[in-house]
Amino acid sequence: MRLRTLLRLAAVGATSATLLSAAPVAPGHAVPQGDPPGTTYVYRGTFTAEVSHSLLVDWADNDNDDRAVSATIAGTLPSVKMDDLDLFSLSPASNTVRVVSAVGSGFTHTNSGRHERVCKATTATVSGKPTLLPDRARGVNAFVPFSLLTMPGKCTDSDGVSSTITYHYGPLVTDLWDGRAGDDKLELRFHAARGLPPLQGADTCPGYIPGQTEVCSYEIDGVLTLHLVKKVPPTPKPSPQPSKATLAPGAKKVSAPVGCPARCTVKVRVTPLKGGPTLAVRRVTPAVGRVVPVKVSIPAAKRRLVKKAGGVRVTLTYRLAGGASYTETRKARL
Repeated sequence: MRLRTLLRLAAVGATSATLLSAAPVAPGHAVPQGDPPGTTYVYRGTFTAEVSHSLLVDWADNDNDDRAVSATIAGTLPSVKMDDLDLFSLSPASNTVRVVSAVGSGFTHTNSGRHERVCKATTATVSGKPTLLPDRARGVNAFVPFSLLTMPGKCTDSDGVSSTITYHYGPLVTDLWDGRAGDDKLELRFHAARGLPPLQGADTCPGYIPGQTEVCSYEIDGVLTLHLVKKVPPTPKPSPQPSKATLAPGAKKVSAPVGCPARCTVKVRVTPLKGGPTLAVRRVTPAVGRVVPVKVSIPAAKRRLVKKAGGVRVTLTYRLAGGASYTETRKARL
């Protein structure tokens, strides 16, 4: 076995040890930060990572394919939400990734080793938006930094003939986990590796050929840094509301007591009990913590619809100052 092969195998073993030591810890609960339960956090994220690929395929009779490729990538996630340690990218369309540097070399020997093709690459492109979502089944967050890494190269063979080659590398899914919540800055390491044992997933390592591959490893190792942008307090739960609505004789008006646990506006919409057109709409802004009677007049021309339906349905839409809303429905019969 050649010296280069031995060095590659040693590198794969060292990387595997790093992967085992950096494996995510078991999920737990967020460390209390003095914030109310239910507080969520919005971060801005940046990341850098090293993507590498090593390959040695032995076709016998001194024919082989030997490759070593690496690229440094960097990217941004402008808005990341942390909710009970789950991480979501709030604006996936705005996420970006780019190549900082790239280098690659390949050596192919054919014709019993007498013909050699040497390829070099110094540039690369990357496509696809970085994605970040919780993987609740495993209790971690799944981070995919890119979808496709493409590295074009120029080649020269032992006969002096020039040609080109392009190496393609697909996505690697990495795990993110940290037991902290709400810190001003979080640095989350991520790592994934595919290849021959002690790595896993040899069949997904680029260039792998069963029974002919001596070395194959495809890896990514990086850090996602999150900077806190804001804390979002939990939306106050609505106080129990009076559930009654009363219809006046002759279906002239409907009354309903309304209250808000926090500053809000209430839209009152009246329709026939069995469905139909809107009979009347009113908007009110009750004082915080107070229940006030709201009366909505029903136009004379529409009262026959109420009588035919046997009553009305009152839909109350509460819109809180922070933008949250919820709806309640009451019924009043003749």
